[in-house]
Amino acid sequence: MAHVTDSGNSGNGIDAHERRREMGRFLKARRARGSLPAGKAMTRQQVAELVHVSIDYYTRIEQGRATPSASVTNQIFEVFKFNADERKYIKDLVDPGATLPPSEPSGFMHTFLAGVREVPAIIVGPHTSIHGWNAAANRIIVNFDEIPAAERTLARMIFGNANFRALFANIREYEILAAGVLRSTSAPSPACPKLVEEVEYLSSRYPTFKYLWARFTVSQPRGRRELTLVDNKGNEKCFELASFQNIDDRWYRILMLIRPGAT
Repeated sequence: MAHVTDSGNSGNGIDAHERRREMGRFLKARRARGSLPAGKAMTRQQVAELVHVSIDYYTRIEQGRATPSASVTNQIFEVFKFNADERKYIKDLVDPGATLPPSEPSGFMHTFLAGVREVPAIIVGPHTSIHGWNAAANRIIVNFDEIPAAERTLARMIFGNANFRALFANIREYEILAAGVLRSTSAPSPACPKLVEEVEYLSSRYPTFKYLWARFTVSQPRGRRELTLVDNKGNEKCFELASFQNIDDRWYRILMLIRPGAT
């Protein structure tokens, strides 16, 4: 039988405890959705048998009292048919491999942003917070200077900023993405006060976010994805949304909108 790591050996402090609890909630939610034929909900006993651990062990995992070993984690992946984003999320909960993020990105990222003139670019940090933008972003995306600092997160803008929402040809796709990225990037510290505040704010105002958050939607940031924006005349423009990360700023990314064929 495979083994699980006792909660006392899976990390130190409140953050480790909260990560175990978050993983337990995630697994419970996915078990309720079901991985059996016809999507029927699974019992803990069924999951435990498929993972090859005792019902007591699996119960402790779901209750946040134990952390699964690598082999058990892999078995859980197979049972629930987790995709790559969900697998990374669980791995980050088990072992975040980093301390809490700095409050601001390095000066290098701001210098890089200043050098990007014609391509819309923004700096995005923990909890989808926006830490910088260039003139092209103000011109083509939205005027970030006019948005109050407290409202300047991608999640709040996607769910609540009418001008920003109007840009997207398929806003539903980006609502799902925003909720999923907010959850996936929270794995190292799911009890972070800023995250808790952000989730409470969004949940209290936007039923769609509340629904997506309760479903434990997970999306990892991507290096590239296609994006279609709609201008104020109703014309659609295709972009490639590219994400760049400095190795010394793992918590921060520069997002750029690149027109196809641009050099």
